[in-house]
Amino acid sequence: MVIRPECRQCFSDEDIDFLASVLGIHHEPRSVYELLHDPEALNIMLDEPVLFDIICNNPTITNEISQHLLFFILVRHSLRELEVEDRLLADYGASLLVNLIQHPYLQRPSFILQPLNFILQIIQELSTIDDENQRFIHRMAIANLTLFLIGVYPERIRARRAQDKTPHLSYLERLACHHLHYAIRSPVVVQFGLREMLSCCLRHFRRLRLAFNVIGDYEFFDRFTRHNHTTGWLSA
Repeated sequence: MVIRPECRQCFSDEDIDFLASVLGIHHEPRSVYELLHDPEALNIMLDEPVLFDIICNNPTITNEISQHLLFFILVRHSLRELEVEDRLLADYGASLLVNLIQHPYLQRPSFILQPLNFILQIIQELSTIDDENQRFIHRMAIANLTLFLIGVYPERIRARRAQDKTPHLSYLERLACHHLHYAIRSPVVVQFGLREMLSCCLRHFRRLRLAFNVIGDYEFFDRFTRHNHTTGWLSA
């Protein structure tokens, strides 16, 4: 599972209409096209605090805008509250969430029922792989899935830990950072064009996880998943 920061490239016409409506901008079709190709203008719009407030206080917003815009705004504003201004990191975090919503990993019963065991399976597979490309992909899967769990579902991990021997959040954070560190050192990371991006992610890993904690509190992710989380591990 290799994630690339690409949410900003995927905004829809409806997303731009939403931004214009919320911010009181009157526009013609041509101006919408120009806006999409004017990074500075788009940056100013996306940083408006009112966007975060409206999204968090509107339960039907997921039907009005794309997942790309939704999660970019949530991650971007949550990171800014934590004094992280890197827009590319916000895009990476948002892209990770969007990809996980759609990824087959999340739909597998073994992940829904016992996600930490599922991650352990990937770690065990890693120990049997010699191909450097596949080792990189496995390390990124471990880092991304672990970040997702400790970011979006920390309370469920704590609840599960009270029942059995589930690892502590701090251990899981170190696990994710360990595999992210070695992914950055992999000779194939250059082929993916992600060395700088992943290095930034590692530097700000704790704050990215805390930003995901904020998003998890609003339960946006649960609205998109096909599975009913009232049963199984994630409902703990």
